[in-house]
Amino acid sequence: MPNNLLNSKLFTVIAFCLFWSGLIVFNKFVLNTGTDPLLYFLYYQAIATVIICFYAFLVRKHNARAIDLKAIYKIAAAGLLIAIALYTTTFGLKLSTSINYGFVIKSGVIFGPILAFYFLKEKLSLGKIFLMTTFILGLYLLTTGGRMLIPQKGDILIFISALFFSCSDILLKKLTNNLPSSIVTSARGFAATIFLFLLILISAKSFTFNVPLGYLLFSGVMAAIAQLLVLKVISLSSVSYLSLMTMLAPVIVSFSGALFLKEPFTLWHLVGGSI
Repeated sequence: MPNNLLNSKLFTVIAFCLFWSGLIVFNKFVLNTGTDPLLYFLYYQAIATVIICFYAFLVRKHNARAIDLKAIYKIAAAGLLIAIALYTTTFGLKLSTSINYGFVIKSGVIFGPILAFYFLKEKLSLGKIFLMTTFILGLYLLTTGGRMLIPQKGDILIFISALFFSCSDILLKKLTNNLPSSIVTSARGFAATIFLFLLILISAKSFTFNVPLGYLLFSGVMAAIAQLLVLKVISLSSVSYLSLMTMLAPVIVSFSGALFLKEPFTLWHLVGGSI
């Protein structure tokens, strides 16, 4: 992509929404085949990390020595948060539909601005508060169907994932103030892959499974591009901007999930998503 486009906040966030949405729907397609969700996420995240490292250090020719000890601690913390988020989001997506996932994972629109207000001193305007309040109402209608019920287990896991992703974004924003976004992305991905491997090592019985290599490569490429774009958005703008401007993603996932996965798109999805 031309540098002038990549330096545009609006273009970059729209591009991220497209790749992220495509990855969500494709991941759900693969999980529907009965594959082991944890191993699938681990392997394609590892592929994505290799691609990002190749881009950062061989294409962009960044120097890894630019990462000092203080940054390493923050990267390790961000990697651990991402690993936990991927761990919980794996089961959340497995137990839910891609349509529900697309909306619930955007709980970051609640967490992002609040965390950014406290830790990054970003402004928390009345407009943001109103949007967060309406999102909570829409999220409740979406996950419960308007009934007096608690959300399903998968939705709760996705909600937890959104919190960890938002916490990681706060650390990453601080890192991108001093380091190129591609270096931060590659280092975070490396740390997340190691921590995810350790988490799976505790729970997995085997590290072999039968997902076609083409699926893993496609997911890895999509994840690598999405991760590079999201860090670029954070470096160009703010965590609040990322949280609020990625509301396009649930819309794309909803139509794609209904079209390609034949998932039900109910009236409550329409009402909750519209709110």
